[in-house]
This record gives sequence, structure tokens and C-alpha cells, in this order.
Amino acid sequence: MSKMFTLDEWSKNKLPKEAKGREVAKIVLMPLFWKHVVFTLKVMTTLVRVLHLVDGETKTAMGYIYEVMEKAKETIMKSFNNSGSKYNVVLTIVHNIWTCQLHRP
Repeated sequence: MSKMFTLDEWSKNKLPKEAKGREVAKIVLMPLFWKHVVFTLKVMTTLVRVLHLVDGETKTAMGYIYEVMEKAKETIMKSFNNSGSKYNVVLTIVHNIWTCQLHRP
């Protein structure tokens, strides 16, 4: 994706001459941007699978949902090589939402 902003086609376009186009190119060419993209994909890919299961047409047994959620947490931890400093914030958010939504009468 970042190669797009270094090609001749990009420089010949009107967008790199506009403020918004320059800003987009600046963001996309930053390594930190891609680091955040990778982080987001590691977390969201797993959580979207869980949401798809929970929000599906058929009613899934609660025990199975709990199991899938625990596996999702494990998958997130493994995707960050079990480095808690990288995933603790995300798992805290997931835990808070999980507790609020599913642990009530």
C-alpha cells in the first residue's frame, strides 16, 4: 500500500498537490502507522470471529461462547508473543465489556 505513494502515477495525480493528499501520504508512509495497522489486525481479526458467532442467526450455547471467548483471548496473547505490555490494554477493555454485557441477569 505504501508503494502507491512513491509511484510515478501518484506524483502525476492531482492529489499529492492538495493538502489532504499530502497528509494522507505522510501518514501512510510512517512506520508507526503500519505498526498500528498490524496491532489492530491482530486484535480485531479474532474479535470479529467471536462477534460473528455471537451475533449469528442461530442461538449458540453460552458455554460454547465462553470457550470461544477464552480461545480468542489466548489467540490475541499468542499473536503478541505473550508480551502482556502489548495486549493488556485490549484484554482489559474486552474483559470490561464482556463482564458488563454477559454477567448480568
